Amino acid sequence: MDAIMYYICIPLGHLMKWCWMLVGNYGWAIILFTLATKIVLLPVSVWIQKNSIQMVKIQPDINFLKAKHYGDMDTFADEQAKLFKKHKYHPMLSLIPLAVQIILLLGVVQIIYHPLDYLFSVNGDTVRAMAEACGIATDTSSYQLALIEAIKAGALDSNAAFGEIIPAIKAFDGDFLGFNLSTVPTDVWGIYVLMPVIAGVSSWLLCFTQNLANVIQHEQSKFNQYGLTVLSVGISLYLGIGVPAGIAWYWVASNVFSIIQMYALNAAINPKKYVDYDALEKSRKALADIEALEDKKKDPR
Repeated sequence: MDAIMYYICIPLGHLMKWCWMLVGNYGWAIILFTLATKIVLLPVSVWIQKNSIQMVKIQPDINFLKAKHYGDMDTFADEQAKLFKKHKYHPMLSLIPLAVQIILLLGVVQIIYHPLDYLFSVNGDTVRAMAEACGIATDTSSYQLALIEAIKAGALDSNAAFGEIIPAIKAFDGDFLGFNLSTVPTDVWGIYVLMPVIAGVSSWLLCFTQNLANVIQHEQSKFNQYGLTVLSVGISLYLGIGVPAGIAWYWVASNVFSIIQMYALNAAINPKKYVDYDALEKSRKALADIEALEDKKKDPR
């Protein structure tokens, strides 16, 4: 897994480095990096949008099949599979956004914990030598962050062996809107308690807008909608408090850009032009009627 993430992080690291060199500020670089990944993955998002519309489009047929074959799950599953094939709907596509989001998040975690590898392109042996010179153990995930802080404090100023690297590292600006993006909130508290709040609010806002406007999320049950919201906010709270602030800022930026992208896709590919919502409502009623009838048979009182 570590080897896979290493190769995933190489292009992501180059992109983050390019963004950082372009804007000269770590916080803006993370935001630009997030926007760039959304643009690169836009064709995939369009594909998923069309696939989601197709699912809602055939939902009336699925509901009528459920009513017709109520209690016979094997027959329903066979008929549903035929329906998916006929309309070229791919159920597994709905998992792609989550998979991509997890991969990107893991990549960003690696990059932010290892800026000397990905932003400064420092050789691994050199990084370990600098850490040893500063008396910093390399067996923790945050040792490169601690090493950068030590270098900025002048720990290696008198060491000629690293003379060419030190000025660039000392010039590294990790501050953004009053936060040091290399700092873990639980290490300092203070104003950093705002990080989980900001991350949680951004995640709640994304889920709220998805439940309103996302073509397929809107059709999910209330239990699924609220369950996803609780899960997303919980992850955001962890990202806001237990890891470097830069990772939380990436999460916030990703949530905000996801909201913008969702409304942009809905404007470009409007689900209302493809989905018969009257038929959808009729199919729901038919399914509800058969469910009520079966419940009455089980309990005739």
